[in-house]
Parts: sequence; structure tokens; C-alpha cells
Amino acid sequence: TVQQTLTQMKQRKYSWPDGHWDWYQHLAFKHGIRVGDLMFVGGQVDKTDQGEPLHPYDLERQTAAVVGHIDTVLHGLGSGLKDVTKLVAFYASDGSIDEQIFLEHVGLCIIEHSKDTLRDRGPAITTVPLPCLALPGMMVEIEAVAMAQEPTTDRVTTNPEGLTLLPAPFCHGIRCGTHTWVSAQPTRRHSDSSDQSTDICEQTAAMMSRIENVLLDLDADLGDIVRTGCWYRGDGTRSSWENQAVERGKFFPDNAPTTTELPTLSLPAGE
Repeated sequence: TVQQTLTQMKQRKYSWPDGHWDWYQHLAFKHGIRVGDLMFVGGQVDKTDQGEPLHPYDLERQTAAVVGHIDTVLHGLGSGLKDVTKLVAFYASDGSIDEQIFLEHVGLCIIEHSKDTLRDRGPAITTVPLPCLALPGMMVEIEAVAMAQEPTTDRVTTNPEGLTLLPAPFCHGIRCGTHTWVSAQPTRRHSDSSDQSTDICEQTAAMMSRIENVLLDLDADLGDIVRTGCWYRGDGTRSSWENQAVERGKFFPDNAPTTTELPTLSLPAGE
């Protein structure tokens, strides 16, 4: 019975393109993996095949290289940027980097590498500013999720009224088949300038309401969420974590989703 169950599991396909960047010490981790129609690309950075960082401290050049790496890894899985549904972009910042300009540049790189096939069709994106990345000079690392598009697979995106339009080709929410992804919803990313509270509980409640609106546009709701990620301004203490966690918990009275919660002091001003 166990053997029959194993043989019924979907086969995995791995991607490690020839000449692709590596760590200082070669490890068993892969750059990409595909299971059925879903594909996952590990965090891509701008390094050599010997693990040495390239273009140190140059965010623009590293971003262009990283987007190209994501496309290369996906090609190894029989896919490409056209199938990307969600990106998480970690970037090094001391608070001086304009996140909107960074988003615009990531979007431009994606449009260029995808030959414009993704314009107005997603993906969702989350940006995470951190004090530093793994090595000196590294400025950006981006991971991706993609879903192969079959003739019967719908790809629907949404940008609800009241939320500031994201730079092309990004959207606030995307549904592909039975899977749905939502972009990060920071307090600044909406058009109602009167709602700019600096209170973490009020910001959290507003954020959750916007996530709910995105999901409703995609025929889903908060009860359909299986995983959340929360990056908040904190110093690693209980007091900086507890208020936002309790506030988010109010939106899930029963059977809340899994969650990852990490503090960072590098969020843009006001968040």
C-alpha cells in the first residue's frame, strides 16, 4: 500500500542550468523544482558559478541579472516568466531606497525578459527591505512561484478600486486555476491619503481589509487563505510582535492559516 501511494505521487523535476551561479560550497539545494503544474524558484542572486557576488552594491544591475536567472531556471522546468504568479523580492536597504522606484525597475526587467507577454497579467509581488543580505555587496534576492498554463486554466488578475495601481506588470491579486496569490498590502499602497495611521493595530486592520477585498474580487475570502507572511517594524521583542499578531488573529476566529512573522527595521517610513 505504501509503495502504491508513492508511485501515485506526482514526479518532481529539478532545474540547475549549466553555468548557473553557485554557493561557495556546492550543496544539494536546487535552483528550481516542478511538481505537476506548480513550480518554485529559490531565491536568485547575482553571483558567479564559484559563489562570488557580482556588481557589488549596484541594485539595478543585480536586479536585471536576477530576473534573467529566474527566467533561465524556469526554462529548465519547461516554463518561463510568462507563467510566474508570485514574487518575493528581498532587498538591502538602510531606509534610503525608494521602494516604488525599485518596484518599477523589477517590473521593467520582467517585461523586457518576458518579451511583454506578462503586461497586465500579473504576477503578485511582495517586497521585503532588510538591513543586509547574505554577503557584502549583495543588494537583491528574488524567489518565485509559477504555474504552467493549460488551455483550460484561467489566469485572472485584479486591482481593486481604492488601491494604488502597481507598476506594470504587477497586480494586487491573481488566480490561476484553483490557486490564488495576493501582493503585500502595506499601509501606503492605497489611494485614500486620509487613512495614514502610524498605529500598528490600525495599520494591521486596514491591511487585512484590503487583502479581503482583493480576495473577494477573485471569488475567494479570508477563509480560503492557507499561508500568510507578515513583515513588521519590530526589534525582536514580544511587545513589538504581539499587537499586530493579535489584531490579525481577530480576522480568523477559527482555523487560522499558517503564518510566518518576521521583524525588520528597514520598512519604508510610516509603515
